[in-house]
Amino acid sequence: MVFDIGGGSTEFTLGNMQGIEKKISLNIGSVRITEKFFLNNEVYNYSEENRNRAKDWIKENLEKLKEFKNESFILVGVAGTTTTQVSVREKMEIYDSEKIHLSDLTTKEISDNLDLFIKNIKNDKDVKGLDTKRRDVIIGGTIILKEILEYFKKDSLIVSENDNLMGAILEGVEKK
Repeated sequence: MVFDIGGGSTEFTLGNMQGIEKKISLNIGSVRITEKFFLNNEVYNYSEENRNRAKDWIKENLEKLKEFKNESFILVGVAGTTTTQVSVREKMEIYDSEKIHLSDLTTKEISDNLDLFIKNIKNDKDVKGLDTKRRDVIIGGTIILKEILEYFKKDSLIVSENDNLMGAILEGVEKK
């Protein structure tokens, strides 16, 4: 199952070499969750209470994926929230997509990053490997990522530099 945490939504695609079996889009994204739970009058508040409310909202939305729950699959995460986790884990000063592509990422590493983000962003400190353009939404995105793994009872995922657009292009090429 490939998933892409975007700003406004998260796309899930289940398939194999024979093709796509199921696709679903949920209105949970890193910008949406940040605006809904962590931003009030241009002030960010990542309190435990707000994080718990955000988690409950994500879990409620993930229930729309219950038909996928008993499927056997490898979880593959694409796009910025997921690739940033590896960049931060590796403390990359310069982003290296070759080091990121096909990396394993564990739930513990995601939890460690979340703790690091909360501690440093709250205190206005930089985090090595975190692009400043993602700074405002990385906590919300990381919470979504963590809840996806928890929902599917996965201890890790594979991180891909390719995205859903690349998959759509390849699917179109194969059909010609």
